[in-house]
Amino acid sequence: MIEEIKQIEENLSKGDSLIKRNKELFAEVEKLTEDSIVTSNKFVTETSARLADPNQENDVTNLE
Repeated sequence: MIEEIKQIEENLSKGDSLIKRNKELFAEVEKLTEDSIVTSNKFVTETSARLADPNQENDVTNLE
């Protein structure tokens, strides 16, 4: 009976560790996603400004 309780406590501890790590990973994914959105928005804004500028519109490549 005591061994079973110890095993349950170990499993609970492992579960808590996994939950903590999952939260850390989720926070990291959220941060990377946020950074990616900011970078993308900056690119779109800068490219749009260049396209709107008659002096620069011909310098914008097809890829952009």
